Amino acid sequence: FEQQAKINESMYGNYSLENLFVMIPKTTAEVVEEATNQKNCLRSYVTRLKEGQTVVAFIRRKDAPTVSYVTVEINNNKVIVILAEIGTEGCHLAR
Repeated sequence: FEQQAKINESMYGNYSLENLFVMIPKTTAEVVEEATNQKNCLRSYVTRLKEGQTVVAFIRRKDAPTVSYVTVEINNNKVIVILAEIGTEGCHLAR
């Protein structure tokens, strides 16, 4: 996971805009923690992340960098899924 995270970081981890920035998860624990915080299905992405089949990036507020905000799935350099806190367990996606 960590090796793939370094590749993803080099491709997508240097972006920021106004009060937001991109953070690439470096461990499976970070992915699971984000899923728990957002109460969504992000943890189901771990295998695909390990295998390099997809990329997940955490979008964070600069004034609260440790607080979950939005997570995006990137495939072929396009955002294909947006995950955010949904208030109940499950997976609700914006495509």
